[in-house]
Amino acid sequence: MSESDSGETSHDQLRQRAETRLEAEDRSTLETPPEDVARLLYDLHTHQIELEMQNEELRHAQHELLKARDRYIRLYDLAPVGYLTISAKGLMLETNQTFVNMLGMERQHLINQPLSAHIVQPDQDAYYLFVSQMRKAKQQKTCELRMSRQDQDSTSAANVIQSFGAEERSWFWVRIDSRPLLNGKGEVSNINLSVSDITNFKLASDKLEHLATYDQLTHLPNRYLLETELNHRINAAKRFDEKFAILFIDLDNFKFINDTMGHAYGDILLQSVAKQLTAHLRDYDMVARFGGDEFVLLMPQIKDNTEVVAVVDKIIKEFSSVFYLDKEEAFITTSIGISIFPDDGKTVGELLQHADAAMYRAKDAGRGRYCFFTQAMNDELRRHQLITSELRSSLAKQEFSLNYQPLVDPQTGNIKSCEALIRWLPVDGELISPTEFIPVAEQSELINRIGEWVINEACRQRAEWKEMGLLDFRIDINLSGRQFLQNNFMDILERYLAKYHLSASEIGIELTENVLIQAGKNNSSNLNNLNESGMQISIDDFGTGYSSLSCLRRLPVHNLKIDQEFIRDAPRNDSDRCIMEAIVAVGHRLGLKVIAEGIETEEQHKLAREIGCDLGQGFFLHKPMESNKLYTLLARQYELEE
Repeated sequence: MSESDSGETSHDQLRQRAETRLEAEDRSTLETPPEDVARLLYDLHTHQIELEMQNEELRHAQHELLKARDRYIRLYDLAPVGYLTISAKGLMLETNQTFVNMLGMERQHLINQPLSAHIVQPDQDAYYLFVSQMRKAKQQKTCELRMSRQDQDSTSAANVIQSFGAEERSWFWVRIDSRPLLNGKGEVSNINLSVSDITNFKLASDKLEHLATYDQLTHLPNRYLLETELNHRINAAKRFDEKFAILFIDLDNFKFINDTMGHAYGDILLQSVAKQLTAHLRDYDMVARFGGDEFVLLMPQIKDNTEVVAVVDKIIKEFSSVFYLDKEEAFITTSIGISIFPDDGKTVGELLQHADAAMYRAKDAGRGRYCFFTQAMNDELRRHQLITSELRSSLAKQEFSLNYQPLVDPQTGNIKSCEALIRWLPVDGELISPTEFIPVAEQSELINRIGEWVINEACRQRAEWKEMGLLDFRIDINLSGRQFLQNNFMDILERYLAKYHLSASEIGIELTENVLIQAGKNNSSNLNNLNESGMQISIDDFGTGYSSLSCLRRLPVHNLKIDQEFIRDAPRNDSDRCIMEAIVAVGHRLGLKVIAEGIETEEQHKLAREIGCDLGQGFFLHKPMESNKLYTLLARQYELEE
């Protein structure tokens, strides 16, 4: 038998077996009882129903999933912040519509494009550092930077930002929060980002910072920003072994312009000065408004003082020119104090304080000039600080006393009144002259406290003498301008007069010419009230201030005290004698009493009598003395019991 015949026989056998098996199955089916067939059909129908129900549930679930997906997509697109996913290489894989709107582009133009292309150039480094740190740490990170928009015509807050004094810009501030997505190897594969527009917050923050650090009138840095910058410059100067200069600039007679032309013109002048000072600054110089009419110029990286002098001379020269204030002309000068780091101080406080001290020395020297800080000024400043501290302590300890210097009738030699002169003798120290501590006290509220103590003590002493029988007598009190011009001065004076049951005629006050002129402008009610009460008002040191004859006519004064500068040489100097004679003549024509101060010789005393002075005062007549010694003299004069 061939191989082909053998194959066919085998195939036939297989076919026969299959047909036999199918016939057997058919016979088995035909033999199934009818009731089983019905049951099988019922089960089949039930199973079909269950399958249909399951299919319906699946279709419903699929529909709900599609709806949920649509809601998610809408929420994702319409979220108030931008959402996007970037690849590990920084390419945008997907983004929501909010972020698309932020950039002002179409979505298809963003996909597979680098996010860095929309970061403004100055913030590129910050962006790459942010991504690098986040990928390295594999943790959430946050950064703030600026992004640019595509559409330049939009006027939304996210597009065009008006910065302080800057041009319009098509960028906006964003806060980016990141969440890295890791693959199976623990490496960052993608990054989810949320982007919030914080432009309005940044603008508000910048405005608050500007208000806190810049002067609103001149738009110069204010004192706070100046001191902050000075700290930075000090650290830099230490690191590079450099010097820098501080110029403390004060406008001379600014108050006069304010008072005569008005505060509006004063403001215009300050703005003009600010422009003048900033016009010639180097890139690394800084000028700030320190307060009032004071400015500070910071000059870093100086090699020697000649550089500073060149700048100072230029400022003084330019300020000597006329300033035009809304068609009005104003003339000012400036006084400048200079301190050098590190020679004159190593802290912000020391440098500013020393420059300020040098500025006042320049004013004292005649104004319109400059002065470098010196060691002598430093010693004086330390003395000033020591006196201030000790004055506070002595006020609490009551370490002051009053001496009294008589005012004498040069014709009869009788004592008519006296002047109360304060003395300060600390328990553990030496007697300190009023010429040393009064100017210090006048620079703070201490002068008001000292002045009130003097009023109280003078009133107490006058009341004591009154009880001892001394009736027709007056004690004169020296008042500082600061004390007299305070709002509650009259209340203080009247309180002590009432406390000791004194009339106004038993206490007098002495004011300098300058204080009286200022009082006539700003606080004439105090002068009028004193005059109406019957209190004697004397002009002290007459002839050395800025008063005029019209001042004597307008102000309610009673006595002129000619400054001792005139009587010192008057017996031998015809000019001084003529001045004294003129003052006496004018004073008498105006109904005023004239008093010669500083009589120290017989010749001066004789001259005071000859030219008709009503009273004299000085060491030749009587030195200042304690109250009991003066009472002894008065008791003899008025025949009182000693």
